[in-house]
Amino acid sequence: MARARKQAPLKAEARLMLPVFAACGGAGRTTVCGLLASCFAELGATVVLDTSVPLASPWRRWTAEAGGAGLESLPPTQPLTPERVRAAASTLGAGGTTPPWQVLTDRRGWNGQALSLPPEPAAWMRLVQGGGWQVALADTAVPLADNLMTSHWAGTPSLLSGWLADPAAVALLCTGSSRDQVEATAVALAAMETSRLPLHRVVLVVSDLAASGVPRQVKAALTMLEHKVAAVLRLPYEDRLRAHGPLDPQLPAKFSRHVEQAAQTLIDTGERTWGQLRAPAAVPPFPEGSSPDALDPSALPAGALGHPVPGRR
Repeated sequence: MARARKQAPLKAEARLMLPVFAACGGAGRTTVCGLLASCFAELGATVVLDTSVPLASPWRRWTAEAGGAGLESLPPTQPLTPERVRAAASTLGAGGTTPPWQVLTDRRGWNGQALSLPPEPAAWMRLVQGGGWQVALADTAVPLADNLMTSHWAGTPSLLSGWLADPAAVALLCTGSSRDQVEATAVALAAMETSRLPLHRVVLVVSDLAASGVPRQVKAALTMLEHKVAAVLRLPYEDRLRAHGPLDPQLPAKFSRHVEQAAQTLIDTGERTWGQLRAPAAVPPFPEGSSPDALDPSALPAGALGHPVPGRR
């Protein structure tokens, strides 16, 4: 993906957990994960956590030639080490225009025995901590509203509450720009309110489903949801994204700017919760032999210090 401009990197000690949810299928959840992972790789070590059902996940196919031992190389009966966690991750983006980033997924063949993945977010967070990644995007396939209400009536913690228990977490709620998907998203937000989840750490990401943009009825519905979440972001329709997926390195710079804006908003949301995440901007060095406290007025153009230019009134 073409980079529109250089972003300030994250501080060495900064961490950002980004669980990605959707109220229904076809909302662009996995696509958003791939786009943001490529963008965040510019700012710090980034990993995607594939928590979905293996045979329904494209990450296994996308990482087929990306190396890595896979999640199956991390048996729960043995202690984890940073080396083992890193060795399990597949690397994408190597050799491209952006820094590489990693994916933790089940890489076994489709006809192998299904791997029992831990449902608890804390288990995935331990993997992120063990691997030393700064940014983690969790691709979740759980129906959000159903999980929230089932947990509410059962008196048990929901998966989203488990992810948001991390103070460095900002949740993404993805939806397409259709009326049905936005209505399902509104129900999911109502369920989140019922569960008293911190909606000020939730960002709504709307993916346009047509080049004509968002229908008026959908715009009106999204306007009613804006006050409930930290931000509402839109990803415009892009033919190359539809044809080649989020890993396409030839996505146009104009589209990339929307992805970078989304990443910037997520960082801003995290900073409002627990402080600065980005490293200070670099200060351009002064010319050799000079300093900000010792400027030679004779080297400045006439009139630069407010004095009149000779011959001018």
